[in-house]
Amino acid sequence: MATNKAIKTQPIAPSVSTGKLTFVPGKARADHNNARAKSVNGLTYDQALAHYATLGFKKVDLNYDLNKIKSLKLA
Repeated sequence: MATNKAIKTQPIAPSVSTGKLTFVPGKARADHNNARAKSVNGLTYDQALAHYATLGFKKVDLNYDLNKIKSLKLA
C-alpha cells in the first residue's frame, strides 16, 4: 500500500538586491559599453536583464558592466 507524502517547499529569496541600477559616469570606457549601461539606468536588475536580452546581450554582459568595468552600480 503506497502512500503519497507531500513534499514541503520553501520559497527561494532572490539572490540579487531589488535596488535600481545607476550609471557611473566619468570613467574611460568604450562607447558601446557606455551606451549599453546608460540604457538600463534606473531599472532593476531583472528589468535590465530583460532589456539586455532585447539588445542581444546576456547575463554575463550585465554582470561585466556591474562587476568588471563598474559602469553600473546597484543602489
